[in-house]
Amino acid sequence: MLCCAFRVAAFAAVCSFLALGQNEESFTANQRILRIRELGKKDARAIPALTQYLTDSNRDIRVEAVKAIVKIGTEASLTPLVTAMHDNDSEVQIRATDGLTNYYVPGYVVKGGLTGSLTRGVRQVKAFFSSRNAQVIDPDVRIRPDVADALALQVRSGAGSDARANAARAAGILRDDAAVPALGESLHARDSEVIFESLVALEKIHDPAGCNSLSSPAHDLDDRIQATALEAIGMLHCLTCAPDVRSDLTDARNMRIRRAALEAMAMLAIPGDRQVFQKYVGDQDADLRASALEGLGR
Repeated sequence: MLCCAFRVAAFAAVCSFLALGQNEESFTANQRILRIRELGKKDARAIPALTQYLTDSNRDIRVEAVKAIVKIGTEASLTPLVTAMHDNDSEVQIRATDGLTNYYVPGYVVKGGLTGSLTRGVRQVKAFFSSRNAQVIDPDVRIRPDVADALALQVRSGAGSDARANAARAAGILRDDAAVPALGESLHARDSEVIFESLVALEKIHDPAGCNSLSSPAHDLDDRIQATALEAIGMLHCLTCAPDVRSDLTDARNMRIRRAALEAMAMLAIPGDRQVFQKYVGDQDADLRASALEGLGR
């Protein structure tokens, strides 16, 4: 009997919170979270009520508001999520980024976004960035300009390296050409995940303007970054980076870098490199032979 009475009282409390949009300050944080979660079960008509929580001084309230807006997941969610991208809390930014990506790539939050790893600790976040994301929207899909600009800003100045790396990944998935300058700047970041995700994003966006920033990471001491930079040089056909590729091939510290450099050289297909390809045609390594033959055939 008491249990039933408690449920009735709880339901009445929820109804009163949903009915009253004013005097939010009089409610406790838990009461506001309860209201937000109930609103999140509704449709796009609940978005205006949820949006007011994005300016709450309590970051937990703002996180819950973003989660609810993402859950509703309609076009009406985009504007408040863009607003949330300007929050100063990294989790709010990350959840907003994943929510925007999820609109254009349905299921991203559940299957591919960083959001799920946030609740499982630092190790899961690191594991998230250790795997390369291959998702990308179709070329004929265009994201809204405000979404593109918000991602670019977060790549450049997000609240922490995880938020920046996550934004770079999203920029690549969404082919955000507005983010190319920011991605280029991020190749000079101190965090290797930010650099790696920015390189992959530049490959996906496939804008030749990205070539202007690839010389430095092509000489990085991190094998993964250097190999990915060489790959990007080849894919974007960055002829201005040819001296960097030749230098990497000559001074390669291991087979991974040598393979990446010769493959990039083959994709550049510069006639003056023909003698280099002829040198590797008879190499014992199958990958080097394949790249040499590709270079000769182009």
